[in-house]
Amino acid sequence: MVCVYLFHIKAKIVKIYNFATIMGNVLYIHGMGGGGDSRIPSILSEILSPEGIAVTVRTYDFDPEVAAVQIAGWVRELQPELVIGESLGALQAMRVRGIPHMYVSPALNSALYFEPLAWLSLIPGVTRFFDNYYRPREGDRQPLHFTFRTLRKYRRHRKEALAASAADGGKYMNLAFFGTHDHYRRSGVVSVRSWRRLFGKDSYFMYDGTHFMEEEFKFLPDAIKEDLKKICIMMAEKLNCTFMVGFDDNGDVYFETVKHEGDFDFDDIGAELEIKRLQKEELELFRAMELWYVIFCTKEGELAKMELQRRAAEEGKTL
Repeated sequence: MVCVYLFHIKAKIVKIYNFATIMGNVLYIHGMGGGGDSRIPSILSEILSPEGIAVTVRTYDFDPEVAAVQIAGWVRELQPELVIGESLGALQAMRVRGIPHMYVSPALNSALYFEPLAWLSLIPGVTRFFDNYYRPREGDRQPLHFTFRTLRKYRRHRKEALAASAADGGKYMNLAFFGTHDHYRRSGVVSVRSWRRLFGKDSYFMYDGTHFMEEEFKFLPDAIKEDLKKICIMMAEKLNCTFMVGFDDNGDVYFETVKHEGDFDFDDIGAELEIKRLQKEELELFRAMELWYVIFCTKEGELAKMELQRRAAEEGKTL
């Protein structure tokens, strides 16, 4: 049994998420024009494969009905313990019931925009234009063909996806990540407000980035990650919750507990006392984390590194 953590830095914020206790597979459902060689699942695979957890991403059909059948078959085959939906793929992920979910830039309202596009596609040349405009990059990518028949299916697909998610009644985790500079938020294709209305104000996090999470991922040193992993496993099991460790905007380490849905017996006071005990016992570790943050995640740290490199170059040394 392995607790899964995603370590990532977006601008000045670092968070370590203990999402779920997973023993098997993670199914990643890519967005429009993505596919088997998409970048984010490859990053996740690098993180999780050493823990014995397989991240599977496969290219599915652009027709939502065909895709739903494909993905349902993969779920039966892989028996994943976590499903991650990216962008338009969030709707397909929602149709998978009885499993915890995570979402990257969920484009829940994209299907509403496909409705007028469907009628436009009846105009000669429009389908060819959009096929060329949204042509995926080379590789194992989802072929896109913007026909009236396919586009008209998306409104019903959205309705069924939201209904499937609601049918789980909040029993399973739904956690989303939204970029503060996601250009699709301006049009409403990606909507934090819609997400909050459906899943609540504690069901998402904001990161300083765009729709595609293109900013570089950086990771804590392996020694610190190992120590944090042990701590998070211990705290999550002891408190029976999702346990998070992160840096605030000032670079100070903070802790957060998220109780499971329906856990009305969660001991908030006991959790707070456990965190205070942890802070005292692991003081050196958290000080090391804060020092690492200053060096690698602040402008002052970058300037200090540049100065050290300059001095080393003058002395003929290599850092």
